[in-house]
Amino acid sequence: MDPPGPFGSRDIGRVVVWVLASSVAAGCMGSDPGNDRLAGVPPGAQVSTLTGRLWILDEAGNCTPTISNFFPCLLANTSFNRLTSSFSNGESLSWGGIVTGNAGSSFAANQYCTSNTTWQVELQRAETFAKFALQNNDVILVIQPDSTQWACNDSRSYAVELPDGTFRNVRGAFVGGSSAKYINGGSRACGAQTTLGLHEVYEAASDGISADCCLGESICAAGPVLASLTCGVTTYDVQKVSPSGTDYDKSKCTAIAMTCVPSETDAYYCAVDTRQYGQQTCGHSNWVNDCGTYVDCGSCPNGSSCNGSGFCVPGGPTCPVGSCGYRYGFCGIGAYCGSSGVANSSPNTLYQCNSQGGPASVINTCGGYQCIFRPGLDDVCAFGPTTCPVKGNGWYGAGLYCGRAQGMGYAEPYVVYYCGAPGGLATVNQTCTNNCVVAANGYNDHC
Repeated sequence: MDPPGPFGSRDIGRVVVWVLASSVAAGCMGSDPGNDRLAGVPPGAQVSTLTGRLWILDEAGNCTPTISNFFPCLLANTSFNRLTSSFSNGESLSWGGIVTGNAGSSFAANQYCTSNTTWQVELQRAETFAKFALQNNDVILVIQPDSTQWACNDSRSYAVELPDGTFRNVRGAFVGGSSAKYINGGSRACGAQTTLGLHEVYEAASDGISADCCLGESICAAGPVLASLTCGVTTYDVQKVSPSGTDYDKSKCTAIAMTCVPSETDAYYCAVDTRQYGQQTCGHSNWVNDCGTYVDCGSCPNGSSCNGSGFCVPGGPTCPVGSCGYRYGFCGIGAYCGSSGVANSSPNTLYQCNSQGGPASVINTCGGYQCIFRPGLDDVCAFGPTTCPVKGNGWYGAGLYCGRAQGMGYAEPYVVYYCGAPGGLATVNQTCTNNCVVAANGYNDHC
């Protein structure tokens, strides 16, 4: 590895994701120059059980909100992982995190990443700078601090050293930092980063060349096969990709598809939106999504309540049952969020419970803000957005923070939040099934 030099001492945050963008002539480096399909295995069939996480360092910082929403939704709610795991060396990815900060990368100086350095050196540079909580098979995606649309990837693994002296084998991808639409047929701002970021991450997680044909590269006919993907409430520019065994067959280019399909009860809604549920109309007080976050009817008529799928149903809310445990179960008389095990409830409503399984009475609807679960204490309404620590009170750089970390405001203790600026608004990164671990200074908190 290179000596740390100016990269070893600066602490820019706790989680970083490196993302790179390609250009019109983008080419991709991979480990397998031929088809990856195994004999007797149909295209798209799962053959690999490898798993990893995607970490992004957004050095450009010009499309951070787009990237922060696009990749988590892509990995959690689409066919991306079904397609990548159909390759013999493919892997399914989950979201690691994203941080903005400039480590000075310029690896994707052309379509082949043939600058005067190596993959191992550049990936080590990223880890030295970002201090990722890496595991084997993770993918580092870097969005470079420039305005190009060059990009490249490698589906081979490289050993990088963590701050504790241990090593992890990771894959990598780099894209230029153009905030424009993809230059060859795109239509949306930041489309270069979504189209080519998807391209390089898909290839890094499969065989290194599995999106080239669909972008008009290799021996395939010129011209990209572009598509759009509506994930949540936003539509993104993307490209089609090749399933396993079809790397050089442009007719087999396949669109990434939603696997959790929005419907009347399975969609994102806005604060001013109302939808008809059965015979009742529920008004939604927040963005809601039955595919991955939470559903909130808002308010229902007397004698009915909002169930977990966003329907107003007969019967009132009832208090938690079972032994007291993490988030769920009856822990004694007190105030409980609907999301803390209250049946027939609205997640962001606070209820009074006096007995296990007994009727729950509404204390407050939290005014459209989050209802905060507090282990061992009464739950409370936030009455404000979740905010990040400030300098001098828990701020250690952009990255991931547990809700119970010092300085977090109106936060759930066992939720991991992304914080990009001291005192700024925090966004949910992950809800832990058990404890949220507050890491040492300079490292990301995690479940």
